[in-house]
Amino acid sequence: MKIAVVYPPNRGEASALADRVVEMAEKRDIEVILQPNASVAKDIDFVFSLGGDGTVLYAAKLAYDSCVPVVGVNLGHLGYLAEIEAVQVNSAIEALINGKFQIEERMTLSVGVERQNGDELEPVMALNDAVLERVEPGRTIRITAILNGRQFVTYTADGIVVATPTGSTAYNLSVRGPIVSPRLEAVILTPISPHLVFDRPLVLEPEIDLRLELQGVRPASLLIDGDSEVRLEPGDSVFCRQGGKKTKLVRINRAIDFHDTVKAKFGFGVS
Repeated sequence: MKIAVVYPPNRGEASALADRVVEMAEKRDIEVILQPNASVAKDIDFVFSLGGDGTVLYAAKLAYDSCVPVVGVNLGHLGYLAEIEAVQVNSAIEALINGKFQIEERMTLSVGVERQNGDELEPVMALNDAVLERVEPGRTIRITAILNGRQFVTYTADGIVVATPTGSTAYNLSVRGPIVSPRLEAVILTPISPHLVFDRPLVLEPEIDLRLELQGVRPASLLIDGDSEVRLEPGDSVFCRQGGKKTKLVRINRAIDFHDTVKAKFGFGVS
């Protein structure tokens, strides 16, 4: 077996856990690659993410092209993506060796930008969301949503969140978007503080061809999974389509599912 391990180097507990993972792996003759800085090769069996959900998002990008499953190990707060606790790493490795795990596939987005002059930026994968938001404090921006080539509505708002079901519990949730089971496939469009009568989020089919065109005179920024910031000028457009591949997440603890995590997040308790 061959694994890659990614973690935030500025967190002492993550670095310490990475050392422990290397030690546990070497005792089982498992080859370890620490902190790969590019897409992992297809000969990698698993990518271990040590941190929070943000680290899982980073690991998912590294694993995307080669479709390598991601093992999320949670450090700190309860996360939606990283289900394994640090004390469970040893048993998790054993489960992987013995094939006692499940693979959960998650829908992704392909997010691209077309400049007003026709230039295009290479599409980027998003597991959670793409957020188009204002740059100037206290100033709204105007964004026209075009669905399958037909203009739908022009929002005057602080921004717009385009989320996958996986990302529905991230920024989308904080701006009162719907919680959507990650077992479903859908594109969720949620305006941020809209200034118009139609202020409801939309849950669209995964095959939708969604284009967001920046109107008016004010610039905006595009954030993809909380990173990869791109500045947009009026006339620029953002394209969001279903990704060509899915992200694979390893699930070992079958007793805890998405609904249990939501209940725990909101303090409902887990029965």
